[in-house]
Parts: sequence; structure tokens; C-alpha cells
Amino acid sequence: RGLGDVYKRQIDILGKPINEDICTIVETEPDLEQEDGIVISIEKDGYTRGNRLIRRAEVVVIKN
Repeated sequence: RGLGDVYKRQIDILGKPINEDICTIVETEPDLEQEDGIVISIEKDGYTRGNRLIRRAEVVVIKN
């Protein structure tokens, strides 16, 4: 773990509405019991350092 990793934070988006500023939708799945746009799976973690985006999270969201 490098010194830069100390300030790196994983994006916490699972179970929350999609934020396309910090996430890329890689797949959608239907689920009539949940609202459209809810993140149901993280395929690749995303990270921020302070207020700066390092890597976008790649996610699967609900789309009915």
C-alpha cells in the first residue's frame, strides 16, 4: 500500500441510486420490486481521493 492509498476511498454506491458522475453502467437487470436506477452490483470498484475521482465504478443497475 503506497502513501497515496492512505487518502484513496472506495465509492460506496451499492443499493443507492446511480450517480453517473462517478459510475458507468455496464449492465441493467429488471426487478419489479425495486426502483429504476438502483445499483445492485459493483463489477469494478471506483475510487476517489479527496474530492477528485480516480476511477469510475462499473455497476449493474435496475431497469424495468
